[in-house]
Amino acid sequence: MAFVDYYAILEIAPTASDEEVAAAVKQQRRTWAKRQGHPDQQRRHEAEERIGQLAQAERVLLDPARRREFDQTRSNRPHTSASGSPVPSGGDAGDWLARARQFIEAGDFNSANYAAREATQAEPQNGWAWATRAETSDQLGNHRDAVFEMSEAARIDPSEPSHQFDLGTLYEGAGEWTPALAAFNKGKELDPSNPLFDVAIGSVLTQSGKGTEAIRVLETANAEHPGLELVHYYLGIAYHDAVIELSTPLPDGMSIITTAEQAQRAVGLMDKAAKLTNINDKELETELRDMRREVQATLKPEWVFRSWIDQYGVGPVLCMALCIGYLWFMLLIAPASGEPAGILGTAAAVGVAYLAFNHLLRQPGWKINQRAVGGPTANPLRQRIGL
Repeated sequence: MAFVDYYAILEIAPTASDEEVAAAVKQQRRTWAKRQGHPDQQRRHEAEERIGQLAQAERVLLDPARRREFDQTRSNRPHTSASGSPVPSGGDAGDWLARARQFIEAGDFNSANYAAREATQAEPQNGWAWATRAETSDQLGNHRDAVFEMSEAARIDPSEPSHQFDLGTLYEGAGEWTPALAAFNKGKELDPSNPLFDVAIGSVLTQSGKGTEAIRVLETANAEHPGLELVHYYLGIAYHDAVIELSTPLPDGMSIITTAEQAQRAVGLMDKAAKLTNINDKELETELRDMRREVQATLKPEWVFRSWIDQYGVGPVLCMALCIGYLWFMLLIAPASGEPAGILGTAAAVGVAYLAFNHLLRQPGWKINQRAVGGPTANPLRQRIGL
């Protein structure tokens, strides 16, 4: 079995912390999950393999003992070729492309890039050679080279939707949303029945802060392809990010629901997310489940004693509680007589006292959040959204 450099496929340094490893795995998994629907069968196979490698990388690098063993194995291997196979010294573009793919599968992108360059020199009008070269340049962090090379592939094979998808993915990875959307829309024109392009468009819209538009695109795709895992996965992300987008941002980078409208919209989005039955990603499913519980809490009345104590201190809140208790007692006792007017007065006093008590001491979560904005960050009653 070929050695796979987990640091290379995660694009992190060998000294990366556990938090950096986890973040890289999450980012790479979301990127490669989409590629499992790639128009080209070979690329789909590579994406499936990469998802498996990411799972293995997560298991190994987040386990101290396994990571030490992996680092030792890695340090004992030649640095020139992670796959251990020599680069061929001749042949046509097909030979070079075959070798490039072998190097890519092994995570040896330097050797893969070398082989892909030789392939484009052997056959300059071979679109797949340019596409492979772009893939390796991207893995090596040479974004501009990758864009040029993939653009060449698209120019040579203008009717190939795969090249448009890969070009859009390159732009998306760099946060260049406009050209990414242009490439994905071009791919959709070439292959209108493939939901992959709807997913790609929705992903770009989600990341560029156009959550409402993203949800519209992805919900349409879900209606046309019900139950499709790829669509459910990215629609779940879109719902999740839309809740954060509509919430009030906090200085610490989190978000908080502070209005009834925000709470109602968030609950509606999370109710839709709960109907996605084929996400097949435990981490995302957990995030959505936790977020749904949090946004539902923003509509439920809660006791606010703790919030007031955090905001004003024990003394002022205790004095206020004693004053309210004294006034309530007086309202109940003062009109208490046997006369009808006294009975009616007592009933009215009880009603007014109850309404005041309920209004002051039991409030929905969004109102508690509204008052808590700017208060202590550790306030446990602030329903903070953000994952």
